[in-house]
Amino acid sequence: MIAILASGDFDALVGEFESDWLECKSQPYGLNSDEQKLELAKDVSGLANASGGIILIGFATKVNPVHGDDQIDKVRVMSHGLINPDQYRQSISSWLYPPLEDVEVTVFPSSQDDSKSVAAIIVPSANDLFRPIMVRRTLLDSQRRVELFFGYFERKQTRVVHYSVERLHTLLRDGRSLSADLKAGFDVLQTIIECRFPERATLAETPNDIDERIEAALDKVCYNPSFSLAAIPSRSLDLRGLFQSRGHDLVRLLDNPPEIRESGFDINAGGNSRVQGKLRRAYIENTNLLEIHKDGLVVFVAQADGECLCWGSKHQKHNQRLINQLALVEMVYLFCVFSVKVFSGELQDGDTVTLRLSIRQKEPLQQEFVLKPGPLFGLHYGSKITLPSLDISVKVFSGSESPERWAGKLLAGLYATFGYEEDCIPYADISDEGPCIDRGKIENHRL
Repeated sequence: MIAILASGDFDALVGEFESDWLECKSQPYGLNSDEQKLELAKDVSGLANASGGIILIGFATKVNPVHGDDQIDKVRVMSHGLINPDQYRQSISSWLYPPLEDVEVTVFPSSQDDSKSVAAIIVPSANDLFRPIMVRRTLLDSQRRVELFFGYFERKQTRVVHYSVERLHTLLRDGRSLSADLKAGFDVLQTIIECRFPERATLAETPNDIDERIEAALDKVCYNPSFSLAAIPSRSLDLRGLFQSRGHDLVRLLDNPPEIRESGFDINAGGNSRVQGKLRRAYIENTNLLEIHKDGLVVFVAQADGECLCWGSKHQKHNQRLINQLALVEMVYLFCVFSVKVFSGELQDGDTVTLRLSIRQKEPLQQEFVLKPGPLFGLHYGSKITLPSLDISVKVFSGSESPERWAGKLLAGLYATFGYEEDCIPYADISDEGPCIDRGKIENHRL
């Protein structure tokens, strides 16, 4: 077909049928209107998402009464220069994502009159690495380019099919679900391989990997705002007992973490933990999450609103959240006790553990968190922080420091952020070595 076009003998194409690779237009696309630019983008992307093809411009069609398909009926040559290939390529590039760089727009002069011509848009099939090719509409909003609309088109036989928003939603949903299932499956397979061949196990993990896994735990619960605690050993461990049986000590610890008092602010996530690739997770929907990773990372996530960290402040005015100091201290202390038990027998004297405490809230929520100094029940004005996020990180030593001291150090970092000295931490004993949480003071607390 290209050879015929190059010869200038356009009448030789009369009688050709439109197909899954051939589209004909009797007139050029009017690129001075968005409607015509959309039509061009739709036709090009439809071919690219299928097997590629050619759009002929200057060829009229009519329905063949026998076959029922459109057939080239007449050649309508145009004045030479009516079509600007660069303008067409620019329009195609700006309306498609990812852009199609190898679309050819060629003008062919007539062999009978070189002032007249037709044109062809030659569209290759899109590379699988870049599929699908989407049509996008860019609007100008307050001097900022904002993508507002997009669509998917694919050529089916002689028609360009438009996928509805419902169809696109189904495909995206199923794709995300399949991606998650595949990732979980590969993670489980990797864990099995590492248990079978421990010498091949990956040891050191990068800080970015740790951050990503903590973020994944936050994304799992999707609390807004959220409160999280993490314990990160200085070297990678090999906690294969998480995957051996439900009766293993680590699994029983995860399903029944330590607590101080009945109905207290504990870190229990409902038991019945499940293997999730390289970690084991206990999870209560809309409440909290507790997980242990094979290499030793420990993560706890809970709500940072009136249901947990700020218990009792549901109806506080002025968009404020008053941190409940009992909930704060009790959960931090129990998390440290839990982490020490997880690392028991795995870490040696001199090994360190990094403890993290985070409070996160997503846009547009911008609540003001209030922390009052201890001792409790005093008439104190609290220090306020408006935050999208707050992160406290301290390093503690394994073996030579108790979980009471671990919790004291982490809480001291939080209280310092709010502008308080260590003696403002309730349920703690203060010495030259720093604050140390007193379990008995929490146990004897009465609401």
